[in-house]
Amino acid sequence: MKSDIFIDWITIKQTHPEDLPVINNGSILIIKNDGSIEQKIDKYLKIEGSYETKVMVRCNANTVELSGNVGRMNRIDNLFNFDIDKTIEICNKIMRKLNLPLFTSGKSYYYKNEIVFTGAKITRLDVTCNIGLGNQSNINKFFSFLGNQHYGRLKNRVMPDGHSVVIGMGSRYISVTIYNKLIEMEKHIKKQDQDVLDYTYSKGIVRFEARLRSQYLKENGISYLGNINQKKIENAFRKKFNEIIVERAIEVDQDIQMTKTELKTYGMWLSGISLREIYSKAQYYRLRRNLLKHGIDISIPYIKGKSVRREIIKIEPLLAPDWYLETMRKVA
Repeated sequence: MKSDIFIDWITIKQTHPEDLPVINNGSILIIKNDGSIEQKIDKYLKIEGSYETKVMVRCNANTVELSGNVGRMNRIDNLFNFDIDKTIEICNKIMRKLNLPLFTSGKSYYYKNEIVFTGAKITRLDVTCNIGLGNQSNINKFFSFLGNQHYGRLKNRVMPDGHSVVIGMGSRYISVTIYNKLIEMEKHIKKQDQDVLDYTYSKGIVRFEARLRSQYLKENGISYLGNINQKKIENAFRKKFNEIIVERAIEVDQDIQMTKTELKTYGMWLSGISLREIYSKAQYYRLRRNLLKHGIDISIPYIKGKSVRREIIKIEPLLAPDWYLETMRKVA
């Protein structure tokens, strides 16, 4: 069954009982004051494919680790990518080429009142979907809306280029990046497929990408290869997607419900009163931010008879079209 949710990055590792070849790109030594070695960190070795694609691998004689966008390997683009099962299959193809053991589920056992596995462990997983907004104009409006939202303790930032929003920047738990896919493709991919570019443009595609780190994966029961599956990943992803996109998008289309201060400000704005002359700069921008959540921008003078509500932009998660799936099968 096709899914609109796919994997864009995986970091996976597994420790084996047998001795394995050492694979790295050198090591970093952390030295104590007395000259002894406190820690040795092996650097990743880059494994390169066509179209400037690459993944990173290292092995310290017992533990093998792979990190990267494995579904992108040897593909001209990754507008759509693979589910977790296919992603692991590609990981193991890379392991075979390097004469390293495959990533496996292993056996389960109880440790400190939780189920753990002897097999592979996932420490980072970037899960993503494409959203069709219809056109590039809607993308700009969408980012403007997101930039005025608040997400609890997660910091929200519109990037300087204006084409992406990062929620939870720097978080070691979970972060979300929402960006204009066409701009990203034109910037980072030298050789392009014009059909893919035309499709991306016509659909107004925005990429919603959730970076799930080790602790988040553990708490949601998807940190071991032995207990992960596509359904669990999709459930965790949709929870965050709904929180950031769906619930807030619905808010814009509901009846206006405001605090007394917001209602007072809204009424003065409808009356044509200059709010900048009434409120301090800090108060003005705080109220503007709050009213933007209701689709009302008090920085724009009200025109009598014109609707004050923002237009509703249809958000459409996209499935890969059949012609694109065919290109994926050729390299998978």
